[in-house]
Amino acid sequence: MYCPNCGKVIPDSSKWCQYCGQGTNNHNNTSSRSFKTDAEQKISTQDDKPKILLNIASVLIPLVGWILWYVHKETKPKSAKTYSTLAWIGFVLNLLAMVSA
Repeated sequence: MYCPNCGKVIPDSSKWCQYCGQGTNNHNNTSSRSFKTDAEQKISTQDDKPKILLNIASVLIPLVGWILWYVHKETKPKSAKTYSTLAWIGFVLNLLAMVSA
């Protein structure tokens, strides 16, 4: 079965999604797992798309990407991973440009 909130595959007998904590309306399981707090639910439902300009800045100035990763690693993990990856790409490209010059 799939989680109605995040879409990940979860066991058919699950009452809660193990990834996002959303209830599955499956009342056959008597698990005592508690609900996520309002703050955790708000974080998990936020728009987690990386911004184009921040992506460009992460490549051109890797330090910006690493700072963005640090700031967003808990609240927007997908965006944070993108910023970090682009920062490393920018770092390697800058290093290659310096070596070849």
